[in-house]
Amino acid sequence: MTATVETVSEQLDLAAIIPAEKVVSAVARAITLSESDVATATVQIAKPQVIGENEEYAETDSGDDIDNFWQTSVGKFKFCVDDLPQPLQYIHQLLQELSKVEKPDILYYMLQCLNVLILHGDACTKASKEHRGFFIWCQENLLIKNLWELCNSEHSHICQTVVPLLLHCITLPAGSDVFWRVIQEAFHSPDWCVRFTAVERVTVITRFMDSSPLRNIQPLQAALANAFCYLISSMDDSNVYVAQRATLYLGTIHDSAVKSLIMCLETQFDCVIVDRPMVLQSLYQLHNSLSERKILTWDFFLNRFDTLFIEAQISLEKTGDITYLRDLRNSDMNSEALIRKIHRAHEALSQSNGSGGSSVKTLSASFGTKWPYKRTMSAPASIVTRHENKETKEKIYSRQYSAPILKRKSSRFGLGQFIGTSNSIPDGHMHSLNVIEDQNMTTFLQRIIDLEEADKETMHLLVFLLMQFLSRSDQAYPAEEKHLAKIQGTVLRHLYLLLGYSQNDRGLYLPPQRLRSSPAFSAFLSNLPQLLDQNHLMGRLLLPTCLILLQYAPSPYYIPNTMEFQQPTYSLWSLEPHFRKNWLMALVVLLYKYQYSQQPYCMQLTSLIKIVLNTLDSQHHHCKRIPATIIMGAPPSRSRDIFMKLGTPLVCIKMHFLIVESLKV
Repeated sequence: MTATVETVSEQLDLAAIIPAEKVVSAVARAITLSESDVATATVQIAKPQVIGENEEYAETDSGDDIDNFWQTSVGKFKFCVDDLPQPLQYIHQLLQELSKVEKPDILYYMLQCLNVLILHGDACTKASKEHRGFFIWCQENLLIKNLWELCNSEHSHICQTVVPLLLHCITLPAGSDVFWRVIQEAFHSPDWCVRFTAVERVTVITRFMDSSPLRNIQPLQAALANAFCYLISSMDDSNVYVAQRATLYLGTIHDSAVKSLIMCLETQFDCVIVDRPMVLQSLYQLHNSLSERKILTWDFFLNRFDTLFIEAQISLEKTGDITYLRDLRNSDMNSEALIRKIHRAHEALSQSNGSGGSSVKTLSASFGTKWPYKRTMSAPASIVTRHENKETKEKIYSRQYSAPILKRKSSRFGLGQFIGTSNSIPDGHMHSLNVIEDQNMTTFLQRIIDLEEADKETMHLLVFLLMQFLSRSDQAYPAEEKHLAKIQGTVLRHLYLLLGYSQNDRGLYLPPQRLRSSPAFSAFLSNLPQLLDQNHLMGRLLLPTCLILLQYAPSPYYIPNTMEFQQPTYSLWSLEPHFRKNWLMALVVLLYKYQYSQQPYCMQLTSLIKIVLNTLDSQHHHCKRIPATIIMGAPPSRSRDIFMKLGTPLVCIKMHFLIVESLKV
C-alpha cells in the first residue's frame, strides 16, 4: 500500500478571516470660537466617579491600586484594610477565618472575641458611621453569610453566641437587606437539601433570640417575620423530608419565642397592608399546628380591628365625615399609645398608596409565586388574590362551596364608633362624628361598612380566623375577669357591626342583599355550625345574635329593627347553595344541642322552622309514610336535584322529621 501526502497549509491558513481588532476612538466636534471667547473657554473630560468613605466621591488616579476598590450593592467604595483602625482589621481577619475553622472549640473562642468587639465594644456600630464602605462590604460578604451558616443545631454553645451577633448585624445598615436575600435564596433553592438546612437554621435562630430586644426595631421584626413565615410555609413543602422537619422543629420553639415571633407578624400586619392576607394565613396554620398553645388571643383581634378602624377614620377625616380620630379602646386623645397608632396607620396607608419615602420589605415580594394562595372556599367570588392579573380575574366563578381548602389544619375599616347609638353614647365613639340626622343614619352606616370591606380579602380572613378561634372551647370562653370581659365585648360588638347589626339598639343597618354579599357574613355563616357544635359556652353567648341573623339573612326585604320581625313568609331561595347548607347545619345544631324552651328563643326557633317549611313547600315536597316492608326505588331526577340544593337527601329528611317533632312540642 502506498500513501500520498499533500501539503495544504496554504489552504488551511485561516488567520486572514479573523476580524482585526478595532479601537473605538473618541471624536471631538469642531467648534469655532471668536477671539473674545478664547480666554473663557474651558474643556471638561468625563470620567467615572468612585464612592469613598461616608458617601464622598473620591478622585481616581490611573496609578491607584485596583485592590483598594471594593464593590457593594450600593456602589464601589475605596478604602485600604491596612489603613483601618486595628479593631476593624482584627474583625476583618476573624471573619475571613471563620469559614476555614473546623474545630468547634476554636470557633467558639473566635466568636467570643467577635462578641466582645461587636456587642460590648460597639465596633460595628461605629464602623457603620465612620467607615461605611468597609462595613457594608463586610455585611454583604462576611458577616451575615458566615453567621447564618454557623446556625446549626449540632453545637448549641456556638449558636448561643452566633444568634445575638446575627440579630445585631441585621439592625445595622444593609443588614436587613442582606438577611432577606439570604433567607429568600435558601428557601427558594431547587435543591431540597438547602431548604432542609434552612429550616434547621431558622429554628435555631428562634431558639436563641430571647436576649435580643425586638420591640420598636421594625427592620428586625420584619426580617424575623419573613423567616418565620418561610418556616411555617415549609410544612407544605413539596419534599416530604423538608415538610416533616419543619413540622417537628416548629413544635420545639418555646413559648416566649413564639410570642415574640407573633408580635413580629402583628407588626408586619399593621405596617404593610399588602402582607395582611399572608400574615393571617400563617397565623391560621400556626394556630392549628400548635393547637395546644395560645397562638390567638382576644387582644390580638382587638388590636387588628383597632388598626383597621383607625385607617378608616383617616380616610373619613379627609372627606370631613369625622372631626378627630379615636380607637376602639376609647383611649385619651393625647395618649402616646393613640398617637403611635395613628402615626403607624398614616405610614401604612402612604406606603400602600406608593407615596412612602422609604422602600419597605414585603412578604409578598419575598415569597413571590412560592406562596400558595389558600383562600377558603367560603370567600365571596369578588375576593381576588393580589398576584392575579386582569386576565385571571375574568376567570373567577361566581359560586363556591363552604368547605375550606386551607390545607394543613394541624373600617379594610372598623366600625367601633357605632357601638353606641345616636341617642345613647356609652363608649363615647360617636363623639368623633359630625351630627347625623336619624333618617340618614342607615345610609351613612352602609357607606361606612362599604369602606370597612374595601379590602375584602383581609376582612374575610380576619373574620374566618376569629370564628376558628371562637370554636376552640379551651381558648375562647366567657371571661370572668373584668378587663378581659370588656375586650371580649368590644370584639364581639365589632363583629356584629360588620354583619350590619347593632347590639345596643337592636337595629339592622344592612339590606339583606348587601349582607349576603359581605365577606364578613360569608366567613361568619360558613364557620357558624362548627362554632355552635364545638364550643357551647361561646355558642350560648352568641345565640341571640345568631338567631336574629339566621332569620334576617334569607329575607328578600329590609327590616330596620328586630322588633318588627313577623312570621316569615319567605324561603331560603335568596341564599346561595353553600349558604343554604351552612344555614341548615347551624339550625340542626341549635335544635339538637341548645335549650330553646324559653322566650324569645322559642319564637325565634319557630320562625326559623317556618322558613324551612316554606322552602320545602316551595319545592313541592311531600312526605309520605313508608311501610317497613316496602323497598322504595330511586327518586325522580328532578326531586334529587331539588334535594341536592338543600344538602344531601338524608340531611333534608332528617331536617323535616326534626321540624315535625319540634312543632308537636
